[in-house]
Amino acid sequence: MASYDVLFEILSRSDLETMSKCRLVSRECNALTYTPSFMRSHCERTNTLCGHIFYVSTQSGAFWRILAVVDIGLFFCRVRDPGIKYLVCKPTICQWRLIPAPGSGDSSPYFMTVLKSKPLKFKILRLHPHGLCNFNCEIFYSDVWFWKQLDDLILPDSQSLQDQRHAISVCGRLYWITLIQYEYGILIFDQDKENWEVNQVPDLCKNRLFYDIKLSVYGGKVAIMGKRRDTETVEVWVLKYSHGDGATSESDDDNETSCPRELEKSKTGKDNAIGEAAGKSRSKKRARIVELS
Repeated sequence: MASYDVLFEILSRSDLETMSKCRLVSRECNALTYTPSFMRSHCERTNTLCGHIFYVSTQSGAFWRILAVVDIGLFFCRVRDPGIKYLVCKPTICQWRLIPAPGSGDSSPYFMTVLKSKPLKFKILRLHPHGLCNFNCEIFYSDVWFWKQLDDLILPDSQSLQDQRHAISVCGRLYWITLIQYEYGILIFDQDKENWEVNQVPDLCKNRLFYDIKLSVYGGKVAIMGKRRDTETVEVWVLKYSHGDGATSESDDDNETSCPRELEKSKTGKDNAIGEAAGKSRSKKRARIVELS
């Protein structure tokens, strides 16, 4: 394995496509590309900007609404001009393309995931709620350019989504926080296999009476940020992955998407940055591994 400095110099000058592939080489390469010093150097050396500012002038008479967006700068929008049109666009290169209209329900939340960047392949999931526990599911395929109706998502009577519109996308999967009476859970949708599964959160932060938790992304992995209601302490749990160790009984030897395996916990006080909590915590306590049942 090349030294840290050599990897730093090589990867900080590579394009985003190359860097994303190098993240799959080893844990060291993956961790390196998410350090603050590396991200600053990469932006400076490759003239890469992070983030999106999407502005549309209303003088044209068209009214735009952004329905979903992914990190590579791909937007899914609805345009009223004067009829309703749906399109995907990439403003940085001034490209757009109309897509067929989905089913009824303009207020439905949409979630987009990029499965491959070259050539571009993505899917858009639409969830149309029927009450708190039932959802009509529809998915758009970019390779064949049409919508397909999936089986309805039916949650148990006592289970609901914490926020129907907030999901995070990591490694081709979408994640939501679920509420089960007085406990939290995680709902996962695999965009490749198109199946649903439910996972647990760590026992120490699953009780809604004592914790307020949110999903986030840290180092390319799913993170749970839990804040105790009676203190200023924030706990960060990072979902670890292992290739080929699937969370469902289905097998796919060609699937490079990682699967959930275990959670690693770190703690940070109110004066510590959240980003430093996982892996490089200032706390003297060591992070401990918690196996999920």
